[in-house]
Amino acid sequence: MDKVRHEYVLPLPAPLTLVRTQHPTGGALRHPAPEETELLAEVMLDAYANTVDDDGETTDDALVEVEGFFGGRTGAPLLDCSWVYDASGTLLCASLVTLHEGAPLISYVMTRAAWKERGLAAWVLRQSLLSLQDARYSEVRAWITQGNTPSERLFTSFGFQSADS
Repeated sequence: MDKVRHEYVLPLPAPLTLVRTQHPTGGALRHPAPEETELLAEVMLDAYANTVDDDGETTDDALVEVEGFFGGRTGAPLLDCSWVYDASGTLLCASLVTLHEGAPLISYVMTRAAWKERGLAAWVLRQSLLSLQDARYSEVRAWITQGNTPSERLFTSFGFQSADS
């Protein structure tokens, strides 16, 4: 059965105040690099396991997704607007952004399962939104699988609204 995905849109500049902050766990916030494909695939598999977005993907499937991001399969990767959070050499989360049909698209926001509900996803997403504002984009989009309540809460907390309404 095909999953239903809903489009969400946020006009930029964002209608809320975005504050640049340093996350309290330490570590390094930086842009992703193509040589981190395997590390990002590990984060993706771990983040989506046992969620509505889990389709039983394998490591190879996750590698194809991440390679597709860097290769521009769904739009040119906006690496200056994409962020990963690295703590002691372990990638904990990522916000990966592409330019899809002329507008930025938050393609993936993912956090390792053991690190969920600590504000990391909000933190990297906030950094992506700040970068998109700095780059003077007029809006940003995201697609969220129906039933992915944590993602719906995260995106709507930043002012994203369903484009389906």
